[in-house]
Amino acid sequence: KGLKMIPGEIVIPENVKNVEVIKPAVVVYFIGGVTYGEVATIRLLSKLFGKEIVVATTHMINGETMI
Repeated sequence: KGLKMIPGEIVIPENVKNVEVIKPAVVVYFIGGVTYGEVATIRLLSKLFGKEIVVATTHMINGETMI
């Protein structure tokens, strides 16, 4: 349903068409970096809401790299 709103061609390989999804998935994009604490919070939310959450980021930030 949501993919139909994105312009362009949707290509689904033959070997993936009949795959059964166990949990709904959410992709979270962080542009500019994300801290390990934020990723830990997202993992907790994943468990609480029963969803698979995939985190994509441009950079992982810790205390040393932030300063």
